[in-house]
Amino acid sequence: MDLNQLSQFLVQAKINTYANSAENGGIAFTSGRKMFEFEQDAFRYNDIYSGFKNFSGQETVFYLGKLGWQMNYEGEVLDAKLDPHQVYDFLKKALRQVTLVKPFRGPNHFVEGNFEYINKSEGDLNKFQGKETIYFHNQEVYHLHYYGGEIK
Repeated sequence: MDLNQLSQFLVQAKINTYANSAENGGIAFTSGRKMFEFEQDAFRYNDIYSGFKNFSGQETVFYLGKLGWQMNYEGEVLDAKLDPHQVYDFLKKALRQVTLVKPFRGPNHFVEGNFEYINKSEGDLNKFQGKETIYFHNQEVYHLHYYGGEIK
C-alpha cells in the first residue's frame, strides 16, 4: 500500500465522514455503537465508536479488501457545565482541517471564537501516537488520545 495514496485517502475519508456528519449521522447499531464508512477506488474506511461524553473507537482502512492501517482512540468531554454538542461541533470544524502530512486527526492548531484545538503527535502513518485537546476560555474541556499505524 502506497503511503502517499493512503494519506490522500485518509484526508478524504475523514472530511467526508464524522467531521461532516449531522448529530445523528452514521450508522447506529442497537448496541449503541456508531459507524461511518467511506470508499474510494481500492480503499475502504470504517470508523466505529461507542459512547458520547466519554467514548472510544477504532478507524480502519482496507486496501484491496485487506486490512492495511488502523487507529485506536479514546476521549472525553471534561467540563460538566459545557454542552458536549458545542464541543463536538467545534471538534468537527477542526477535524475538517486534517492535513496530508499527519492525517491522524485535525491540524496542529485551530481557533474559532472562544474555542482552541491543539493536536500534538509523533510518528508517521507507519506508527504514530498523539493527543488532541480542546480549550474553552483557556480551560481544558476535552481531550482524546490516539495511536496506530500500518498493519502488515
